[in-house]
Amino acid sequence: GPDMSYGMYLTYCQAASGSEAAIFNNLISVEDYGIYMYQYNTYQNVYYNSVNVLDNYALYYYANNDQFDSKNNIFYSASSTSPALYVYNSTGFTGNYNDLFSNYTYPVYYAGNQTFAEYQATGNGANSVNLEPVYNTDSTLVPMRLALDDLGTPITGITDDINGTTRSETAPDMGAIEFTPSGSALSGTYTIGTGGDYTTFQSARDALVANAVSGPVVFNILAGTYDEPLLLNEVVGASAANTVTFQSFDANADSVIWENTANSSTNNYVLKLNGTDHITLKNITFKRLGTSYSQKVVLYGVTNSVTIENNTFLGYQGGNSLNHVSVYGSGADAESLKIKNNTFKDGGYYAIYLDSDNTSSSPT
Repeated sequence: GPDMSYGMYLTYCQAASGSEAAIFNNLISVEDYGIYMYQYNTYQNVYYNSVNVLDNYALYYYANNDQFDSKNNIFYSASSTSPALYVYNSTGFTGNYNDLFSNYTYPVYYAGNQTFAEYQATGNGANSVNLEPVYNTDSTLVPMRLALDDLGTPITGITDDINGTTRSETAPDMGAIEFTPSGSALSGTYTIGTGGDYTTFQSARDALVANAVSGPVVFNILAGTYDEPLLLNEVVGASAANTVTFQSFDANADSVIWENTANSSTNNYVLKLNGTDHITLKNITFKRLGTSYSQKVVLYGVTNSVTIENNTFLGYQGGNSLNHVSVYGSGADAESLKIKNNTFKDGGYYAIYLDSDNTSSSPT
């Protein structure tokens, strides 16, 4: 469309067997579509690309294409409503050894929305993975995810990465860059805030996802106001024993204001837990005063053993729609959810609204 941004848009690009077109070692960071294979493209090999899109599909494969092969790519979409890979018509499509990750429930559309396991069962992607790469920045696209290291497969004729670094001959990295992630699994107590171990919630969150956890983790948040909406996905290693806790350093909800001052539907949350388990939120003030959107803690997907305790919720007074719920779960499968000892102030018609198989809601 006229208002869409594309990294690459191919149509009627036709090569031949033995002289296939090759698209490789590219860094692609755009808003809408990373690689868009529209139609009548033949003999296209897409290898070793790192793709980062904000709103739509990292790879879009439409119709009337043939002889398409994709390997060793990182296809990442930050969208909560779009898959990373969208295959409209699977004729001629093959893919394997790719990393496919989206913040949407379904990382792949392939004859319908599919979970990653469903996609692998189609025969494509037996060696592909579903790992958020945790890029270091939106422009350099160096993965920080420990588990993503060395997961590619050697491809004849491509021996270097985008920087001219020699690729491993046995276990090259997916994406345009040969990388060696540093870091180790988190365990213990860390601080968030100016002068802390992590200056922002985002950097703490990225470390959690990139490194996983090997023991209980506590983030003590230094006193202050943080205008930083955050989306947290599943944390590998989190369990009933290895819980992850966000709490104010001095155990006083008044000392930490965690807010989102944007009045927008695209991130209607202060904290969104997207399939995140074994998380505790404690002694924090969650503030959102948007006149159209003021949800604060949002549960999405399967979120087991979430505890919300001793917090204060400040909202927009007078909002009578679900857009203003302080704790909101839509289709949330939230086993062992505990919401206790919190104070809800203003915040619309509902303080807590959970819509799932066992529908329950609590009007204020």
